[in-house]
Amino acid sequence: MRPSRLLPPRRASLPVLGLGLLAMAGCAAPPPATPCEMAVSLNAQAAAELAPAQEGPLTSVGRRGVRMTDDALAAMVLVEDVQTGRRPNGSVEVAVRLLNCTGAPLQVEAATQFIAGGGAQAEPPTVWKRMFLPPRTNRVYEEISTGPRPAAVAVDLRIGR
Repeated sequence: MRPSRLLPPRRASLPVLGLGLLAMAGCAAPPPATPCEMAVSLNAQAAAELAPAQEGPLTSVGRRGVRMTDDALAAMVLVEDVQTGRRPNGSVEVAVRLLNCTGAPLQVEAATQFIAGGGAQAEPPTVWKRMFLPPRTNRVYEEISTGPRPAAVAVDLRIGR
């Protein structure tokens, strides 16, 4: 039998090891974006939201039911949550929580359309209501239908005029 020859262990040089660590660090995932950094894409998910069929308290429906009429507003204000509910008399209520993502105060106006089952208006749209949003704070817009049993609700938002 021949004696086996053992090769001396290879030693990695520090420069090569350092480059490997730097390359791995460059592949690290970036920190997750905050909701305000994603406001435009999150706000774009909105569409008219069906109103609850039965009486019940306000329930979150995500961000559905809110439309931005000003493109610039979508980058400044985040729709944090939309809640809808039906009262015992059949009227529908909606509450929208908005977050001012800027470092400056904003004026935002909101109006609501209550929609009947076939897509027609269940009642005239509400008047535009103005809200003042201090920097980096949130406010809630609320509205209640006056007509009988709307099937859906849509809230329009625009920059205050």
